Amino acid sequence: MADLSLTRSGPMPSAFRQRHSVRLRFILCIGLFLNGCAQFPELDRAITPEGQAAPAPELAPLDPLLAPADTSQAGIVDLTDVNAAVTGRAAATRQTAEALAAQQSQDPETRARLAARRAVLAEERATGMP
Repeated sequence: MADLSLTRSGPMPSAFRQRHSVRLRFILCIGLFLNGCAQFPELDRAITPEGQAAPAPELAPLDPLLAPADTSQAGIVDLTDVNAAVTGRAAATRQTAEALAAQQSQDPETRARLAARRAVLAEERATGMP
């Protein structure tokens, strides 16, 4: 009795399956063979003559890159320098703001609004709130 396997379309004899499998393998091998023989001209022209004449790049050893990092000093920032820079910038900004506020070209409403904002900022500075 013939070996029948169930498929979506019903029973399929094993001889038919084997013949179909051989054809599929043959088509796959031919496709791979033809693909392997293909030439890619755009890849051949990607390197300019100057690039071909250039010396090969110097290879660097990977050991320093793969070595564990020295974490004893990594990420440490001297905060006194940062604090001095920020304080200096803040003082310069305050001077600029005072010079702008001293100008008499503003209307009374704008002067009142600026004075109120200066009072709020002075209070925040005194309490340490941002």
